[in-house]
Amino acid sequence: MKQLHLSKDFSLPREALLHVWSILAVRGAGKTYTASVLVEEILDHKMMPVIVIDPMDVWWGLKASADGKREGYPIIVMGGTHADVPLQPTGGALVADFFIEHRQSFILVPAHGRDRWARKEAVRFVADFGARLYQRNAGQLVFLVVDEADIFANQRPGDDELRCLGVMEDITKRGRTPGIFPLLITQRSSNLNKNVLDETEMLVALRTMSPRDQDALKSWFQHLPRAQQERKETLLDTWAKLPNGTAWFWCPPMDVFQQVHVRERQTFNSSATPKFGEKPKEPKVLAPVDLEILKERMAATIERAKQTDPKALQQEVVRLRAELARKPAAVTLPTLRERRVEVPVLKDGHLQRFERAVGVWVKGVGHLEGITTTVGGMVRELQVTLAKVRANGAVAPASPPARSPIHAAVPAPHPVLASRPAHPTGDVKLGLAQRKILTVLAQYPEGRTVTQLALLTGYAVGGGAFRNPMSALRTLQYIAGSGQIRLTPQGEAALGNWEPLPEPGSALLDYWMRRLGHAEREILRVLADAYPQSLSVQDVASQTQSSKGEAYEPEGGAFRNSMSRLRTLELVEGRGEVRISNILIERVPA
Repeated sequence: MKQLHLSKDFSLPREALLHVWSILAVRGAGKTYTASVLVEEILDHKMMPVIVIDPMDVWWGLKASADGKREGYPIIVMGGTHADVPLQPTGGALVADFFIEHRQSFILVPAHGRDRWARKEAVRFVADFGARLYQRNAGQLVFLVVDEADIFANQRPGDDELRCLGVMEDITKRGRTPGIFPLLITQRSSNLNKNVLDETEMLVALRTMSPRDQDALKSWFQHLPRAQQERKETLLDTWAKLPNGTAWFWCPPMDVFQQVHVRERQTFNSSATPKFGEKPKEPKVLAPVDLEILKERMAATIERAKQTDPKALQQEVVRLRAELARKPAAVTLPTLRERRVEVPVLKDGHLQRFERAVGVWVKGVGHLEGITTTVGGMVRELQVTLAKVRANGAVAPASPPARSPIHAAVPAPHPVLASRPAHPTGDVKLGLAQRKILTVLAQYPEGRTVTQLALLTGYAVGGGAFRNPMSALRTLQYIAGSGQIRLTPQGEAALGNWEPLPEPGSALLDYWMRRLGHAEREILRVLADAYPQSLSVQDVASQTQSSKGEAYEPEGGAFRNSMSRLRTLELVEGRGEVRISNILIERVPA
């Protein structure tokens, strides 16, 4: 029987993987190290594929030997500083589909290069990925490692974290049926949601000193059989004193309780704590990934996703209706005897009901929104990497893109449109808010999100002054879409003449300077002066001045809200380091 050899004198049968695992410890005690040893055993014996969710970008060392001179495991890394392929916040469901179809192990890093995703982006990705995996896995075994699990299953979740928490609860409570067996890792067990933590069956407890974090297991202890209570006291007496790399392995269902000093890793320790005076080491060799095959498989998954995209179906219905309306009426020749034949056809009401059904599908699978743009960056970066492989025989480090893929799903303005003549569509008279909305969508033919539309038109996104005109425009079929709102041909005809955006460069910059608030103008001024260089958020704040002549505080609400609005409008890019959008300023004289 295949065994998990975790130390010289401690092994577990492979059936131990069919439990919910939790690894708890303070930072630096060996959480990720211990989990990596376990994953090595799974990959060595090919027990099942492994998926690692790695928000700290520290798991890529599995691809190299411990000394960095030989190859490790050919596990695919998606996202992060050592990515084989890029990763985007909107791609969670697509990546899950890729795994379902090809059953390959991979590491998912919710980051791009050294720029971390915003927490809500990582949470969205994991929610989309986990939900699709739970839905489609269909009983085939997969070991799911979730590092920093309290990010995705927090004890006090915000509104945008509730869905992810629900997905994590489904996986820990009911994942056995679809074949998903999770390993949760956290340094703050008090922050990990109790509904998730209490599902633990295999507890791996490394050094934990905080009484709050120890108390987080109280409810778990209460459900132990009476025969296990003495083990609780043994754990609590020694928990805070355990040396690095030593853990209690406790699995009540298997009657396992043993203190173990975990063996050394066979792969590169990319999660090691930095030391004073030492430069972080990089392995010389990483296990290669066949990018050509990976590209073909990704392309096949993408194509299947398109074929089942409800938005594409909805657009096809609109196209067919328009084509049907253009067809001339049938003419009956007088020389022929008319014969009435009952032929079943789709009536207009049927089409309307079908359109409403498609609308429901669109809302139910909103995570498919933007699939084409999400994967476009992946394919392009794969093509660049393949070209480098063919030219040099090795993959060189990728240079940072001109435009961060984090924002690739929201296209840049197309300011080259010309004014178009009006095409009256009846007696419908547009209100001021409706005309503003249609004008913005005419300026951005690829569409805008609801939040962007509200900002661009100057209305509150939740207010009736914005929602009511939006509802009326939908009813008139002047706009379409859910995630990305677009102008329809009927809406374009109803709008008539409209003002296009100025050409990129100083004219476009002046256009925005006249329309933004004081803080936004100050931020754009500083970033325009620094172009093409990026600046830290702190440097930007120090060079701006409020209307009272004082510098903005980088953590102050006025500055942070203004920076958020500029990001939403795609006028600035980046998080810790920010810069003005290339599209906005590329023609401004140096």
